Formats: sequence, structure tokens, C-alpha cells
Amino acid sequence: MTLPQLALSQTHDAPARLFEVAQSLAHRLRNGGMVNRQSLKRMMTQAFGEDDASGAWSMREAFDALETAQVLHLADPQCALLAGTPADIFQRLRQFERGLPTQTYRSEKQVELQQFSTPISLAWLAAMAARCRSDDILLEPSAGTGMLAVHGARAGAQLLLNEHDLARADLLSRSLGEIVTGHDAEHIQDMLTTEQIPTLVLINPPFSRSVGRGIDRHAGARHLRGVLASLAQGGRCVAIMPTSFSPEGSAALGYNLVAELVPSRIEIAISGGPYAKHGTGIDVRLLIFDKGWIGVPERHVARDIEAALDLVLAIPDRLDPLQPPPLLPPPAVGLLLSRPATDVARGNLFGHMSGQRLAPPSRVAAVAKDARPITYVVREEPLAPGETVGIYSAWRPARISIDGAARHPDVLVESVAMASVSLPVPRYQPLLQDRAAKALSEAQLETVIYAGEAHARDLVGRFSSNLAGDRLIEDREGKAYRTGFFIADGTGVGKGREAAGIILDQWNRANRRAIWISMADLIEDARRDWTALGGLAIDIQPISNFPLGTSITMESGIIFLTYAALRSARHDTASRLQQLLDWTGEDFVGVIVFDESHAMAHAGGTETDFGKAQGSEQGLAGVRLQNALPRARILYMSATGAARPDNLSYAVRLGLGGPGTAFATRDMFMKAMEEGGIAALEVVCRDLKAMGLYTARALSFAGVEYEPLEHALTPDQISIYDAYADSWSIIHRGLHDVLAEIGIVDRMSGKTQNARARGSALSTFESAKLRFFSSLLVSMKMPSLINAIEQELASDNVVLVQLASTGEAIMDRRLSELSAQERATMDVEVSPKETLIDYLKNGFPVRQMRVFRTDDGAMRAEPMIDSEGNPVLSRQAIAARDELIEELCALPAIPTALDALIAHFGTDQVAEITGRSRRILPDITGRQKVERRSARANLFEVQAFQDGRKPIAAFSLAGS
Repeated sequence: MTLPQLALSQTHDAPARLFEVAQSLAHRLRNGGMVNRQSLKRMMTQAFGEDDASGAWSMREAFDALETAQVLHLADPQCALLAGTPADIFQRLRQFERGLPTQTYRSEKQVELQQFSTPISLAWLAAMAARCRSDDILLEPSAGTGMLAVHGARAGAQLLLNEHDLARADLLSRSLGEIVTGHDAEHIQDMLTTEQIPTLVLINPPFSRSVGRGIDRHAGARHLRGVLASLAQGGRCVAIMPTSFSPEGSAALGYNLVAELVPSRIEIAISGGPYAKHGTGIDVRLLIFDKGWIGVPERHVARDIEAALDLVLAIPDRLDPLQPPPLLPPPAVGLLLSRPATDVARGNLFGHMSGQRLAPPSRVAAVAKDARPITYVVREEPLAPGETVGIYSAWRPARISIDGAARHPDVLVESVAMASVSLPVPRYQPLLQDRAAKALSEAQLETVIYAGEAHARDLVGRFSSNLAGDRLIEDREGKAYRTGFFIADGTGVGKGREAAGIILDQWNRANRRAIWISMADLIEDARRDWTALGGLAIDIQPISNFPLGTSITMESGIIFLTYAALRSARHDTASRLQQLLDWTGEDFVGVIVFDESHAMAHAGGTETDFGKAQGSEQGLAGVRLQNALPRARILYMSATGAARPDNLSYAVRLGLGGPGTAFATRDMFMKAMEEGGIAALEVVCRDLKAMGLYTARALSFAGVEYEPLEHALTPDQISIYDAYADSWSIIHRGLHDVLAEIGIVDRMSGKTQNARARGSALSTFESAKLRFFSSLLVSMKMPSLINAIEQELASDNVVLVQLASTGEAIMDRRLSELSAQERATMDVEVSPKETLIDYLKNGFPVRQMRVFRTDDGAMRAEPMIDSEGNPVLSRQAIAARDELIEELCALPAIPTALDALIAHFGTDQVAEITGRSRRILPDITGRQKVERRSARANLFEVQAFQDGRKPIAAFSLAGS
């Protein structure tokens, strides 16, 4: 029976037509028919109904169909080409190949991606070298039309096929009946599932073309290194590479990087143009890799492909997967290194500014009948500054003497520059109860007096706010704005009590609404200062008691909120700022305290090397609040308020720029301060004091004694420290290798392809390393610290211990990892070691990057995602990370400083004043339990320490 030359289905699908051409060609080849260029072209024209000049198909596609026909022919179990001895098979394949038309047509895509399929004879040689078995999982990452993969199919192996070109992938899927993925083969190892671990790889990669990079002379090495990384231990990889891929060739760099991962076992250089029938005269090297084999590679040279047959047949068998791999030589640096132990033993910037006094207000009787005016005597000549030591002078009330005022509990000082000017003569008399007057020192009362004096004045000129509310514009028809006051006192002077005294003064004058804003949620501190002067704790309410979008229903009292709350808003325009303005009303005359006011820095934006930066949201919110309430009494409080010029951009009520000043606008003032630097800021602060708008005092260190406590590391501690140092050193080296593995740094050239990702990875590493060693060193000092504490307790002294870290984050992570059963029998170690392990789990870079070339030719990398939008993770990076974690778990754990302190002295002696919400303690049986600490736990602990019930107070920044 004679079959038609071509049987077409009624379809307009070009890939299907191309495959039907391949089927017809395969049928002809099986029957011993010959195929030349003319017959191939004739069959394609018949299939598509028009010739290649129409553009419906190309000769490149015709040759793809011819290659697919060969695959179909070879896949036939009865294929006569593959019957007999290896010598017979090879001879028939060579004869068959010579009868095929030479592929002289090339498409742009073929050249761009170097799509040169393996000729049938060379493919069979590679398959013979592979020794494919039926139980193999065979990966071909650049499968093309399947010239290599078909031999795995004949052996019954499970196939993992990948081809980036969609048309060739479609032909391959149809011919072998397998799923074909379309990933970039350079990253194929990260696209496989955990079950897809190849035991055999056949690879003929593009030698010098990359999907993302374009021309890339190391493309073949990148592909080969990737598949070798994914290859199972004991598996074999057979690679067809260019002749330059050798220790002496131009691709030596790529060769060496591959050899570092898996060395080759056999290398056969094949000359004589084995690719001649596929349109190129390139010679190749056939490399055989057995993963786990150790030795010196055998290198052979074959003058032509015929001479290579005997060399391939002589290749040793594959490694036995049941046989353990040979032992690797020990690493140059181990995790634990023994080291010898050592023995341890008057110009005024505001000269034109005159305070405009308000018209005398109608006298308002004090609501509190027991409040009385604070009386004082004004000295005709201010006292000279106190004793000067270094850059500080002892502070004393130089301008006034307050009747009956108590001295401050400790000596206060001012900088010499601030002490060189005197405060102006005040006239304001605060109204305070006797209890409040006695609770405030003379330094604090002076501040209350001068704040009241400043609030009795207005800024020069009249102003209106712009539409955004963040800038005042001079306007004759505008409003008068009350002058503010700045408290820049340091820790220990009592800024909280000063603020409470200023609020109480107005409270006693019937202004019983105030706002207290702080950087942190320190409402209990505010209540402490307020109640110390006779107020009630209930007078201060957090704004969180009034949901956003509702009205504040408190008739009188002090609203407390954070800067974060001040800037908060909802999508429907409801905001905390508007909520406050609705409560105060436009004519509000009460006190607004901006505690830690430097949190509003950058309110006016800043100039950087990259241009003008936008103002901070909370800074702008603070400015808008001030501008919306012109009669409010504004109080700024910050010990570092004038550390930088942009820190003063929010202080609109100090009159730093505008009418009557040396600067026409605030921007001109800020520019002058930027140019003048610290010296200009010092002059500003000095002149503000001379105007009665600024005070800055600090505790003196006179009488303070200190003695360094030196801890001599024991030999065991030295060994532990060395072990951890070695661990970090290994991680550091591994990090640089991983950055190359995932594509942030190009392994071949060493160039960075994503500077931001590299900087972030290194920054995260260094940050974790610093935190770790800081915690480790503190923990190692604990034996000496505990001995010193015991000596102080024996001398009837109390002890304050300041902690840089409590280890709460480490503890929380460890607890979150426990199962219900593990919680029941809890045995948790909270140690600085967890910082190191946590870095590896959460900070070690494992995200694979995709490399691409930008329009200007530069190479860049971005995070890779798969076809479903999921991030692609590097298997090599994950394996390196997990191996490090396993090794680190064997290192000894050291308890954190706080846990060691509590474990030694017990909770009945240690008052813990920290931000921890829970802690791990032993119960009466010695088993661990989790104890929760309420939000008020710190208050009780502080009281216990102050009452003398607990002689040790351990506090952190969060608790203080």
C-alpha cells in the first residue's frame, strides 16, 4: 500500500502542521527514504498551502521539523538505526547523518539564542557516555527538539525537559509526549520541585548567549554549574561544551568555577567539525561529571567524531548510589578552632524684635480657691554665673529670687555660652497651690514663671495660615499668634514637672483643657508629674479612649497622645488632628505641650544631596496644630531641640523668622543656620534665652564617682568566643558566595548587578553581627557583674543595672516555634546564639535574581518570580544556609544578661523595668513557665524598688 506523501488534518494551528510534517518525514525515514532540501521545502509548502516567501513558514522551522522527525524515528522501539553493536549503531548513524541536508538557513532567533541542536551521531555518543538507566530522573535543561532526550526516553527514564523557545518546546512535547517547561535554563535548578532531583543530566547549552545578558561568553558555564548544583549525589552529567572550556582556554574562568563545584571525570576534545550538518564547523568538548567522584580528570583528544567512539566506550561506569561518597578533605577553617589562652587582668540675632505685650486681660478669679500667686524678688543686677569648670558653669537663679522655693535636689549647670547672658526681668506670677509650689524646685518654678511671661506676649505682626495649614503668611487682616516657650533642660531637671506646673497655672485660671503630646506612650509619666502637683490621674486621658471619627466628650482635662497618633488619619478624611481641633475650638487658649519635640524635626523639609526632601508627616501635623490655634500656649520640650538646624523648623512660635527679626522668612533663617552650623545655633539659643523664650540646664556631674569593672575572660569563655567568631567568619565567606549564586553579584566577572540588594544583604549581616557580639560580650561579663552586685548588697547599697537588650525578640521567636506538646514540657534556651540563627533564617539572602541588560547596556538584576508570581528561591543558598544552622546548633548557649541576673537573684530581689510583656521563669518544680507581664508591671516594679522591697532594679530604654 502506498501512503500519501503528506496527510494533513483540517487545522489552522501552525505548530500542529509543523508536527504533522515531522510525522510524515519520520515515516519516510523509517521506510529508508531520503530527505533533501527540495523535498523538505515541498512538504512544508504543501502543509502550509504557500511557500516560505509568503512568510507563513521558514526554512529554520523546516529544519526543526526534520530534527523532530529524527526524534520520532529514534523513539520507535523498532528503530533499525539503533540495533546491533555500538560500532554498528555508530556507523549507521554516521551514514544516516551524511544523507541529511545541511542546515544552511539560520533565523535571527536561532542566532540570538544559539539554537544549534545536537547532531544525531554526537547525541548518541553523549547518551552512551551517560549510561542511562530505567530508574534515572533525566534532566535536559536546553532540550531543543529532543535529540539528546530521546535516548533517555528509550531507556525508560523519567524525563525533566525544559526549552525556553516556545515553538521548539511545543514540538518536543508532541514528539515525546512529555511536559516541557520554558524556564531560563541558567536557573533551572531553582525551578525544580523538591521531588525533582535529577540523577542524570544531558546538556548542550548555548555557549555564549544568555536570555537576560545577550552576548555572554560564560553562558555555557552558568548553565552547566546550575545543573550540577541540582544533580543528585552520585549522579552523572554529560555536557557538550566548546573547546575553549578548559583550564587553558579562553573560558578558563568558567571552567574553574564549575570545577570548584563538581570536577570533571573525563574530558574528550572532538575535532573534525561534528556540527557540520547543523550549519557550523565548531569543535566541541565532551565532559563527563560524576558528582561525588574525587580525582584528576582524564583528558583525551579525538581527531574526529569517529575517533571519539572508542574513548566513549571506555568511560568508567557511574558511581554506585548505595556506596557512600569518599571523604572530603577537612576544610581550611573549622567551626571550632583552638587558640592559645591568654592571661587577662553680646551679639543678638533678634535685636530688632520687640515683644508685643497683650492688652491687660480682664482679671479672672482663680477657680481653685487655694491657689496663690508665686511671689519673687527681681534683682537689679543679675548674679554672675556660678563656678565654671570646663565648658559648664554652675546654674543659679540669677535674675529673680523666689520666696520659699526649695533648692533643686542636685546641682545644675549651664553651658558657658548660655550662662553669659541673663534672662530678662519677668512680671508674670503663676497661680499654684502650696503643695505644687513646694513640689517644684526653684529651677522648675523659674521655668514656670518665664513660660507664663512668654505666653503673655504675641509674635510681631499678624498672620494667616496657607491652605495646607503648614505655613504662616504675613497678613494685616490676619490673627495675632501667641509666643511660645522652649524648655531644653536635660535629664534630671524635671521637664515633666515643669510642663505640669505650666498646665496647672492655667488650670487655676479656668483654662482647664490642655494637650500633651509625647514621642513615646509615656502617659503614666505624665500622670506621675501631674499628681505630684496635686492633680488627679483621671485628669489625663489618652486620645485612644475616643475612637477616630468621634468627638472628644471630656469637658475638662488633659488629652494625651503620641506623635504617631497626631499624624494618623483615616481614608474618609477623619484625623486625630481634626478631632483635637473640634475639641479645642478656634479660640483655644490652653497649653499644648510638645514633649520630645525633636520628633517633629524636618517639618519644613530638608535639602539633601539628592534634592529637596519632603517634610515629615508628624512634623507637619504638629505645625498645623500650632497654626490652627493662634491663641494656644505652645510649650516645646526637648533636651536635643537645637542639635540640628532642621530640628527648629517646627518651632514657629519662637519668632525665628518674619517681621521684626533679622530674617524675613523662616526659610531665610533655616538657610542661615545651615551655613552657620553649630556656632550659629549656639548664638540663636543664647539670644532666645536673653528674650526669655529658652532655658537649657543639665545635671552636674560634680560628685559623681565611677569605677570601671573589668571582667577577665576565662579560658572556656575565650574558646566559646573564638568558636562564634569563626562561625561568623564562615557565614561571611558563605554570604559572598551566595550573593554570586543568586545573581546579585556576577560570579564570572565579579561585578555587582544589584547594588541595593548587595548593600542590604551586607548591612543586614553586619547589623546582626554587631547585635550578636554586643549581647555575647554582655552575657560573658555577668559573672563579674553578679559578684560586684553581691558586694554592694552586702554593704546595704541598692543597685541599678541598665540593659542594652532584654532578649525579648529572641524569646518571642523561640516561643512561636514551639508546638503544643513542646510548650507542655518547655525547655527553651534564650541565648545570643539565637540572634545568629535568626539572621540565617530570616536575613540570609536566598531569593534568586533575574539578570537583564538595560537600554544603556549595563547588567542589572531583579528578584525572580515564577509563572504564578511566586518568588523563586535559590536551592544552593537554602542548602548553604541550612548547613550553617545545623552546625551552629551544636555551639554552647549563653543566657542573656537579664535572664542570668534574674536566675541568680530571683524575682523577689530584681525589679525588672523593661518593655518585656512576658518572660520565662522556673516554677517550684524547676520546670519552665511563661509569665506574662501586664502593662502596669513596670509601675509596680519601680514602686517596689523605691520602697526598698527589691534592692536591684534592671531597666532598659523601653522601660525607662
